[in-house]
Amino acid sequence: MKQRKTSDRRKTLSAKSIVIPAVIVIMLMHLLLVLNTVRLNRVGQIISEATQTNFMISGISNSFSATTDQQSELARSYAISGDEALIARYTECVSEAMGAAGSLSDMLMKNDFQSADEQLQEALSVYYARREMEHVAIKLQALSRGVDLSAYPSLEATELTEAQLQLPDEAKQGAAVEMMMGSEYQSARGGVQRGLSKAVGIVGDESSAFIGKMSAQMGQYRIMQYVMMAVVIFTLLLMCVLLFTNLLNPLEKCLEIVQRGDAVPDDHGFSELRRLATCYDDLLSHRNQLEADLRHQSLTDALTGLPNRLAFQNALQELERSNYHSLTVFSLDVNGLKAANDRWGHGRGDKLLCDAADCIQKTFAGREGMRCFRFGGDEFAALWVDCDDANVPGVLEAFKADQEARGISVSVGWAHSDTNVGSGVNALFEQADKAMYREKTRLHARRAGDARFRAEDA
Repeated sequence: MKQRKTSDRRKTLSAKSIVIPAVIVIMLMHLLLVLNTVRLNRVGQIISEATQTNFMISGISNSFSATTDQQSELARSYAISGDEALIARYTECVSEAMGAAGSLSDMLMKNDFQSADEQLQEALSVYYARREMEHVAIKLQALSRGVDLSAYPSLEATELTEAQLQLPDEAKQGAAVEMMMGSEYQSARGGVQRGLSKAVGIVGDESSAFIGKMSAQMGQYRIMQYVMMAVVIFTLLLMCVLLFTNLLNPLEKCLEIVQRGDAVPDDHGFSELRRLATCYDDLLSHRNQLEADLRHQSLTDALTGLPNRLAFQNALQELERSNYHSLTVFSLDVNGLKAANDRWGHGRGDKLLCDAADCIQKTFAGREGMRCFRFGGDEFAALWVDCDDANVPGVLEAFKADQEARGISVSVGWAHSDTNVGSGVNALFEQADKAMYREKTRLHARRAGDARFRAEDA
């Protein structure tokens, strides 16, 4: 009675009561880890985008700065030299500068750099004033030289004062040079660069602050990830210790008792282990039957009932060791399986495989010395020992007729040897497999209307 009470008390402890909570904890931590990883990736993406945006803004700003510098040099050069070719280059620079300014302003507004955009607008105001001075200087020089500015509407529209218009040509040229070399123009030129630098500096400061904030957030997510990983590891270790002390170690002792042929006691370990001892005798009586069933299943394809790939490999090894006079190897592949699966579902594909297997078995398996196999997927194989290769065309004709009757298509390749190939049976099968693939290629080409095969079809 005392022993029974002990057994009843131990029945409250089971592997399920330990594993299920541990699995729930691990799954929950795994879910949280996945979510945290997603957040980490998102924050990393945001930092990368912010960095890329900062680089793009800096690049556009540098382009605008370089273009305006070139614009200024061209205006000054024309004011000094009067080379008409410089006017076209100048207007191109103005167009490029305006395009860069528009892109820069759009990017600042799109990324919510409002302060930087305001600073940019101030710099552009200075730029517009500087550009107006350049237009005046260019027009003075052009008028002094009689250059037609109708091809440049912005320059032609520039208005000069009455006093400037009344100046002699040489005085106009001098006034143009003086305007481009004067302190007011140089101040405006420096003002554009300073304003642009301030705008870029604001972007850099705000980007750095934002990236720092995101980096801190990423650090918090990483700490959370480490904590969750530690919880998972601790749970796994705890579960392993409990399973070892209450399942693995008692199970090892039970195995020793079973090997001695003694009864297995039910007063230690998990309750599942005690139920296992109760089922021991029943399992022993069914073991032989189960072994036979498993052996059959391991060598048989579950879908078609044909011997499977393992059985085929065993057959090849057996042929390497056996005595025979001749051998024919067939490699077969079902056509259209993928299309059937894609169009009508795997149920239709399975039926196609079963029909093909039945057709193969009907044509090949009934002949003496012939064995058929499902080699894998849509691939089948057949071995014909001690056969005459003159009989092969008749077999293939019968196989083709049965295919047409069933409405299926199977590509076939075969190879024959009049001698015992020994260890070369695999090479013989490779020849048959290559012949099958050639036939399959020809079939696809015919269906595609390839002209190379029309003569052969005829």
